[in-house]
Amino acid sequence: GLGSDAEMGNAKALVEKLRNQRDYDLMGQLAEAISRRAPKAATNRRLYAQYLIDTGKATAAVDMLQALARRVSREHREYPEVTGLLGRAYKQVFFDAGDKAGPGARDAVNKAIATYAGPFRENPANTWHGVNYLALLTRARGLGLRVEKDVDLSALSRQLVATLDALPESRRDEWHLPTLAEASLGLREWDAIEANINRYVAAPDAKAFQIASTLRQFTEVWDLEAADGRGRALVDILRARLLELGGGALELDPAKLQRLRTQPEPAAGQ
Repeated sequence: GLGSDAEMGNAKALVEKLRNQRDYDLMGQLAEAISRRAPKAATNRRLYAQYLIDTGKATAAVDMLQALARRVSREHREYPEVTGLLGRAYKQVFFDAGDKAGPGARDAVNKAIATYAGPFRENPANTWHGVNYLALLTRARGLGLRVEKDVDLSALSRQLVATLDALPESRRDEWHLPTLAEASLGLREWDAIEANINRYVAAPDAKAFQIASTLRQFTEVWDLEAADGRGRALVDILRARLLELGGGALELDPAKLQRLRTQPEPAAGQ
């Protein structure tokens, strides 16, 4: 139907709620319906692109986000969200590639790094971009790719941790703890990482989309399952919490499933 302005407002808010519970089919349908009434609604278009990425359509999301980034001003509240999500789309293309050294994968990772680096260099308060910049540089170098050799990863990690620690409580959002944990990963400060992840997953308002995003980052980008026992324990904590939440689901390849079946029971209190 035509729908009133109030119904349109409610519908726009519902798109994000559907994303948070990872109900992507309904999210995409609703974002499309809103786009037909309000094609220039920047937040809805950005969330529509999120739907495309999370349903395996990253290159379509790139086209949508590039157009949106050109349309919104740098002062617009959606600009950092759009650029960050564009980096996420390029990042997904890279990690989906079977050959990480192939030209398509190398082009995608270089674009992802540049897309995250720009907003972070313009404003170090964009820690979401900064921690993804750190994570991608770390993983790319670990894969033998020669990327931004002049960047000191330890110094970048310390800068991010200091910025996040200095943020007043009133300005810390729901992404603060996982972002701080990721920044600490660059320094391998395991006690701080574990403390922040435990606080993060224990939050009563934790959302499936958030936990799944952190889990993907820890497994795909940081490759923590290949690190050591402490890295694998963090991944297992996130998986367990995800399964407790509405919209939580896991996709495991046979090797990961076999590891989970054979590993010992966690210690008491873990």
